[in-house]
Amino acid sequence: IPRYLIADSKLYTEANAANLKELAFITRIPNTIKQVGETIDKALATPDTWQTLDDGRFMQTFNINHYGMQQRWHVISSDTSRQRATKQVNQRVLKEADSIKKQLFHLQAKRFRHSDDARQHAETLAKKWKLHRLTDTQIIEHQKYEGRGRPKEGQQPTVTTYQIQVNYGIDEETIAQLKASAGHYIIGGNAEALSDQEVAT
Repeated sequence: IPRYLIADSKLYTEANAANLKELAFITRIPNTIKQVGETIDKALATPDTWQTLDDGRFMQTFNINHYGMQQRWHVISSDTSRQRATKQVNQRVLKEADSIKKQLFHLQAKRFRHSDDARQHAETLAKKWKLHRLTDTQIIEHQKYEGRGRPKEGQQPTVTTYQIQVNYGIDEETIAQLKASAGHYIIGGNAEALSDQEVAT
């Protein structure tokens, strides 16, 4: 049995928890675990309690019970991880913006029988956006008359349809939070004999 088992995040699964309990392990905790995000948020909420590890790296430590194991989770912040996260999030913003442009191209070409239907379609699309938000909409009314040429005085339209124009923008608050969270990661485990600094490094 190794003194300390050190592995990447693939080691840390619920199915593998029974085996991990029998070992002293150190691993990267997968970001897909909900409690990882919650722990990083706790660290971000207490900016005065970071410990310096080395140039550009800082750490906060939390005692966590997860998968039935008492552990220490070390939230790590580094210049490299923050820069990488910023780049990745910016790419996601651009990708979503391209998708939104295509969505709105089709939506704004449609004609609706009711203005509320047009707004509802826009709001339904916007709910799926992760990094952008709907800012405002404008309804354009289109009227169709029987016969050719200009309608006669007092003539009522036979059909009225509605077109929507949508304005949207970047969700700055969400993006800032995502960059902050994504720029951190957690090293965790149950190697009790090691100090926080030894585990993190």
